[in-house]
Amino acid sequence: MKIALDWTPNPTHCGIFTALSKSWFHKAGIDLRLISPQADNYTSTPSLRLKNGEAHLAIISPEELILDQLSGNNQFVPLRALLQQNVSSMAVLASSDIKRPAHLDGKKYALLGIPWEKEIITSMIKNDGGKGELEWVEAPKLDIYESLFEGKTDCAWIFKPIEGVEAKYKNLPLKTFNLEDYDVPYGPTTILASNKVTYDINKEEIEFTLSIIEAGYSLAHLEPSIAVDAIFNHPLNHYYKDYQLLNKCQIEILPYLNENGVWGRFNAQKMEHYKNWLSKHCINKELLKR
Repeated sequence: MKIALDWTPNPTHCGIFTALSKSWFHKAGIDLRLISPQADNYTSTPSLRLKNGEAHLAIISPEELILDQLSGNNQFVPLRALLQQNVSSMAVLASSDIKRPAHLDGKKYALLGIPWEKEIITSMIKNDGGKGELEWVEAPKLDIYESLFEGKTDCAWIFKPIEGVEAKYKNLPLKTFNLEDYDVPYGPTTILASNKVTYDINKEEIEFTLSIIEAGYSLAHLEPSIAVDAIFNHPLNHYYKDYQLLNKCQIEILPYLNENGVWGRFNAQKMEHYKNWLSKHCINKELLKR
């Protein structure tokens, strides 16, 4: 069973690593293998690995799921939301002269490379009275946040419980702008999905795997130190060298791991609302043809 991660191991993945550290997959007869984007420096995205059948499951963005639907491919099957609420936002260094999204005009933005990214950011700026004219910077994906922290770029799209906590820990406080505050709706932050063909063939094993992952997230929520140890000590962890930083990020993300005591609930209504907004404001026919 192969899972393509969306980023280097971090607290968002805590349930998976917690279950691995407890050998729950092995005991259940599942040979779980994780594919890190560091394997090829993000040359092949998790969604591409899913399309090509290289992974049974992948963590993808809501934009990638919506692009798949709007383009008529309908290859992806959304199974769980790792985080039920949106924890992402636009961020700038608090020490900068950028006080609101309209002030981002003419500034450098580090691109993540997700569908409709430019249109989403531009909409937020225009809704705040700006022109939406930025300098788009193509930075190596895994170096985006360092470029922001070092002042090489002015703005980036962050996870507040992850990069936001790291910036504060490094005494580089950020100022953040939530998309929803500027009339840009958003769906679940991260989605665990499968390929339709892969899911149909392996449905029983995939659902069994998801039940173990859910148990991992439940334990991580109850005993976060277990999750921190699991991530910190895993061979794929090349980023978190500071245990205390990882621990602070894990504690910060705890409230978002479940909703009313339930992990993984996929809010289809919220996703449909975001999909409709993208269709109305950001549709790019050339993007749909890819």
